[in-house]
Amino acid sequence: MMVKSKADNNWTCGKQRSLSSLVLLIYVILMTPTSVLAAETPQVLKAGFYHRSPAIFTDKQGYPTDFWAGLSIASPKDGRLMSYLESRIDQRLNQLKSTPDLSYFQLTEKWLLDKPSEKPMVPNWIKWLFLAGLLIFLLLLAGTFVLRSRVKARTRELRQVACERRDSQLQLLASEQRLLAIVDNAPSIICLKDLEGKFLLVNNQFEQLFNVKRDQLIGKTDFDIFPKEIAEGVQAQDKEVIKNNGPLIQEDQAPDHNSNQYYITKKFPLRDEKGKPYAVCGLSTNITKYKHAENLITGQNQLLELISRGDTSLYQVFEAIINFTETHCPNTRASILRLEETKLRHGAAPSMPSAYNEIID
Repeated sequence: MMVKSKADNNWTCGKQRSLSSLVLLIYVILMTPTSVLAAETPQVLKAGFYHRSPAIFTDKQGYPTDFWAGLSIASPKDGRLMSYLESRIDQRLNQLKSTPDLSYFQLTEKWLLDKPSEKPMVPNWIKWLFLAGLLIFLLLLAGTFVLRSRVKARTRELRQVACERRDSQLQLLASEQRLLAIVDNAPSIICLKDLEGKFLLVNNQFEQLFNVKRDQLIGKTDFDIFPKEIAEGVQAQDKEVIKNNGPLIQEDQAPDHNSNQYYITKKFPLRDEKGKPYAVCGLSTNITKYKHAENLITGQNQLLELISRGDTSLYQVFEAIINFTETHCPNTRASILRLEETKLRHGAAPSMPSAYNEIID
């Protein structure tokens, strides 16, 4: 059972009102006192009616259709004409209804019989297209929401990573500063070189000993600050450390202000996570004082051994003492004089000129 909407009821009522208006128009024409519709018959013509047949409606092609064909507008002469006209009108209307091509018939049939069209005003493909577009829009909206959520989460992760990296860099910088402070205040000479022999780090003791600036030395090699012979020896030691992947300890001697300086040097490799060396670190400690003390003890032992032997003359003992003294006291000339009663005698002066000995004697 179909339930009509309010709009359909209003549309149907409008048709009925229009049809009623048409019937009322016919009624007014019939009841007009100045003219009436009469059948076009020989009787009416003989009675002297005035005739005319207007074209009121058109057919499908737009050509006039004589709705009132055979009818005329006439002035009534008696009351019998009205009933005759009514019968003729009914007869003519029945004839018109039997002709479906007439516009009148189609119009009245449409007003009275046609139901409101149930055909949708919007095609189905447009509806499906709209639904598809709406679905795509919702999917895009959901995807945008998910993407924004992921972007926010990823942004938080990146910020956290950036903060952790910044903290790590600050900690590394602080660690480097602490390490550099320790290295600069260490009494040893410290340097760090890569596998190609280029300096990566030196401390203050290195700068003072070789009279170079740290900023000027970074990236240079031993050949830029040492003579060729010394540089070749240093690089040979570095290569041995890298080859053996282990420490190397040896004693070195270097001239300094007309004197020799002794150093104990330890070189060792710096390894990465896989144990592969990537740099060589060298630490050199000045042991000149300890070396002099060691030589002094050694010389004393040699003198005592020389004196303890019975076949050594006094002159040999004196000469050994002079040589020992001059060796351990650079830029010094020594001599030993013998006292015989009240006179001085030449004992030993190997470094003094012969005239000095003659004067003494």
